[in-house]
Parts: sequence; C-alpha cells; structure tokens
Amino acid sequence: MENDMKCPYCGRIMIRGSIAGDGRGPLVWIPDSEKEKGFLDRITTEHAVLAKTKVISKTKLGCYRCLACNKIVVDL
Repeated sequence: MENDMKCPYCGRIMIRGSIAGDGRGPLVWIPDSEKEKGFLDRITTEHAVLAKTKVISKTKLGCYRCLACNKIVVDL
C-alpha cells in the first residue's frame, strides 16, 4: 500500500492501520501508529469497532481509514 492514500469519497488523507481481532473480542480498526500491546486492553474511542461479534481466530488485515467520512479501503 502506498504511504499517502487519499479517500476516494472526500479526498482527504487516510490513516494507515489494520483491521484486527484476537479471537477473544470484537473486530476493530487500529491505526499503525499504535504498536501491538495487549489487544483488548487498548481498544479506545479512536478505534472503530467493525463487528461486535467475536472473531474465531487471530486476524489482521492492512487498510486505510478516512477519519472524516469513516470509510475503510482494503488492498487485497
């Protein structure tokens, strides 16, 4: 993924992060600026909860999030 991704909806710069889950809690978006700590111990209001149901196994997928319009773009 490139470093500066512009949101395809509003044109603002998107924040690089990951969609992650550890198998014990919700699936969330976490900015790359935060290093892996205790996953469940660091979910804050800055993180976007994507699914309140628990994921079955540890999951991490790189992506970008627009904080202005709350869109997430995933590169596969």
